[in-house]
Parts: sequence; structure tokens; C-alpha cells
Amino acid sequence: MKFKASFFIAFLFVISLSKIQAQDVPRNTINIPDIQGYKTLKCDFHMHTVFSDGTVWPTFRVEEAWQDGLDVIAITDHLGHHAKNKVDADNFNKNYEIAKPEADKLGIVLIKGSEITRKYPYGHYNALFLNDLNLIDKPNCIDALKAAKDQGAFITWNHPGWKMPGEIPVWDSIPELFYNNGLINGIEIVNYTSYYPLAFTWATEKKLTFMAGSDIHNPSSAEFNYQKGEHRPMTLVFAKDTSIASIKDALVQHRTAVYYKNYLFGSETILKSLFNASVIIQNPVISIDADSDNNYYTYIKIQNNSSIDFDLELSEVDKSLKVSEKVTLAANSITVLNIKPAPKDIKGVKEYILKYTVKNLFSSPEKGITVEIPVKINFS
Repeated sequence: MKFKASFFIAFLFVISLSKIQAQDVPRNTINIPDIQGYKTLKCDFHMHTVFSDGTVWPTFRVEEAWQDGLDVIAITDHLGHHAKNKVDADNFNKNYEIAKPEADKLGIVLIKGSEITRKYPYGHYNALFLNDLNLIDKPNCIDALKAAKDQGAFITWNHPGWKMPGEIPVWDSIPELFYNNGLINGIEIVNYTSYYPLAFTWATEKKLTFMAGSDIHNPSSAEFNYQKGEHRPMTLVFAKDTSIASIKDALVQHRTAVYYKNYLFGSETILKSLFNASVIIQNPVISIDADSDNNYYTYIKIQNNSSIDFDLELSEVDKSLKVSEKVTLAANSITVLNIKPAPKDIKGVKEYILKYTVKNLFSSPEKGITVEIPVKINFS
């Protein structure tokens, strides 16, 4: 949904036609742990190529996804725009057919999908896990969505606030109609650089799956500054394995979270599982001299094995402890958390629970999750 100066688009189109060699470019490693017995898959289910209004060839999308550290992608060109390309214009499956061999070679799971695009008040919808895109080419929006559903598609409402005043989405009679007919299964709470808190609320209330999409039209390197640590928004999918069936099952069962900038959005259960799987206390038991005057801080070392910084703010602590009220557990790093106990008349091991709010892990638009960090002190 982004527009650039025409000369810049033309330049990007030219460079996209030069086939990049993925093996010559290092793959970005995104460390997000597996949880609850499921594999954590980094996914982008919303992107475009020259087969609609994008500027790159389908194989380019696959190769840059590999470089960006993704595991699963869907090329979702606008249905009905393919004729602009003049390459098998009557075959809407052509973009998938071109991309699939490259995806297989690089180990990227490619989902067959399309964006069903209609003007306001209908909107844009991604249909994923299709068999034949040609069969959903219907002039009426609801007919197209029903044709996708007949193929067992998982349907996502894309960028619900796009072109709305202030980018504030509205749930009116149209999405209500589609929802009541089982034609909306997920909703993008993040699209490109836009975050929709209302969509987050609807996803929770209506049991829709949390989704994010880059919606990229140009090369991702032109959209995101990787040298400054930026990354495309992505949907984290927690699947039994990397099969198409397992990925679809995870989406249907709402086992997703949204990774956007340095934020995670999702259910409290999933977010807590991600935090606990990422964080290790290196010195779980601290020994101090209970007979000392205790005019010093001791510390615990917390290792964060994920690619996400966790911004913590103290919410509850034993009054006999003084601890850092705000601390950031930096990505792929070890952070020191200062603690000052008051060991008067205490002997042996005492366990404390530090409760922190993780300010960048959201289980609702306004609520960061609360996590517990156990601390054991051996007062010798």
C-alpha cells in the first residue's frame, strides 16, 4: 500500500530482475525459542510481486525471505491485477509456480495464496492454503471469499485501518457479514508500519488469529533498514512441524503472535512461554555473609537467548529486598540485575519472587504481561 516516486520504482524494478544468489548473502538469524512442544516459525503471509503491483520477481521474494531469516511465506498478489504482467496473464497460479522450486531449494515453506482486493467498503483479504487461484476470480467480493473457503482457505482481513481517517479501523456491517459467514479467520493487527489496537481488541473478543504482514511491494531492503536493526513485521506461528497441514492447524487454533519492531503481541499464555523459554538465570543461588553489615548490592546474571530486548518494570517485590526498578534484558546478551537484601537474623536459603511487567510484550492493547523472576539467596 506504499507509493514511491516513479523513477525510484523503475530503478527497483530493474535491480529486482537481476537474480540474487542467496548462497552469496548471509542469512539473518532471528532467535525466538520453541515453546509448549511446538516449533516457532517466522512467517510473512503478505507480499507482492510484479504479478500484481509489486516490483520484484517471485524468486526474488523467496531469496530475500531466506536472507531475512523467515521460515514460511505466502506471495499474495492482488487477484485480478495479474494481467498487467502479460506473462500467462490468464493463470493466477503462475507466481506460485515460478517461486516454488526456489523455495524448495532454500528450505522455505511457500503457501499458495492471493489477496482478494475490493474497494471500500469491502476491503482486502488474504486467502491462504488455496489449491487453484483461478477458481476464486469472482466479480463479487463475498463470492470470491466463499470460493476461497470452498478450497479450505484460511482468510485474513488485511490492514483494516487502511485509508480510514487516522487509520482507525471500523467494524461495520461488511466485516460483520463476512465474520458471521465464517469468512474471516484472522486479522492483521500490524501491517507494514501500521499498528491497529482496535484490531487487537477484535481479535481477542471474536477469537480471530493474530496476524502481521509486511505487505512489501519493493525489495525488503528498500523498506527496512537492516543496518539499524529493523526487521519486517512477521507472524510467529507455533506449529508441530513445518508441514503445510501443521502450519494451517496452528493458524486455525490461534497459535500465533505478532513480532513488530521490538514488540510482541499475543495471548498472555504464549507471551509468557516465550519469555520463560528465552531467559535463563545463570547464578540461581547467591551466597552472602549474613553477619556482614550488608552495605552492598549483590546481583543475578540473566541471560536472554532471544533476538528481542525485554523491557522490565518492577511491579511487586519483597520489602526486605531492594532491586532495580527498571531493567532491559538485552537481546542475545547477559544482563546484571542488582539486588540488596536485608539478611538480619536470617540463616540458610531464602527464596524471593520478583514480579516485573514486560513493557513490550502485550496481551492487550494497553497491558504488558507480568513475569516472575525467582531469586534464591543463601545467607551463610
